Amino acid sequence: MLVERYRGPAERYLVALLRRCGRETDAAEVFQQCLVDLVERSAKGDPRRAWTDAFRPDRGGFRDFLRGVLRNYVRRHLRRCGKADASLVDDPPDAASSASGPDAAFDEEWAAALVRGALARASEALAGRDDAGASRLAWRVFVRRHLRVDTDGRQRSLREIGVELDLAEAEAQAAERRARRAFEASLRAAVREYVTDGRVEAELSDLLEAIGRVPGGFLAADSDLSSFARPEADDPPND
Repeated sequence: MLVERYRGPAERYLVALLRRCGRETDAAEVFQQCLVDLVERSAKGDPRRAWTDAFRPDRGGFRDFLRGVLRNYVRRHLRRCGKADASLVDDPPDAASSASGPDAAFDEEWAAALVRGALARASEALAGRDDAGASRLAWRVFVRRHLRVDTDGRQRSLREIGVELDLAEAEAQAAERRARRAFEASLRAAVREYVTDGRVEAELSDLLEAIGRVPGGFLAADSDLSSFARPEADDPPND
């Protein structure tokens, strides 16, 4: 279930919204009510429609849809409690604070969860290939190239990585490309679970922008993974 898979982004968003009203401790309760309603309304014989049935992929991605649903649940929660002004949820943050507002927090956590999942699936896919040894080596190069493994968080050159792993620079480059394609395929597959094909590129662009805002993020500061947003990334990862 997509809702449960992205529980982290959802709860962070709820906390950020409810903080405006001084009720951030209610976030877990609101999210639980959201899940309860989904399960109950999806039950056989329940005349009410599950709120996920209102999702229309042709009208936008699931990320934006879920954000709107959560905002509505916060409004209802505040009105039911009668202890906070529900209109505070609707007040847009000013331009100076928008980068740290609830919507930005949601996008950053969503992007991080999606990329972590794609990294895990790509690693598993490479490890399961017939040439597991070469594939594991490719993943080691990829990790050293793109993930935050140095204390300064910088991106290491393929020449440096080659020296460390006893590879020629060209070999390191080929290995990195092999693993990158596996990661690209995994990430695109994850994005296609909740957006239509026509919106994949726009969603990838949004994710990259959000990842770049994550403090102390897991990608190297100079990582060029943004280049995966290109048509040839759809090629099967079978160098």
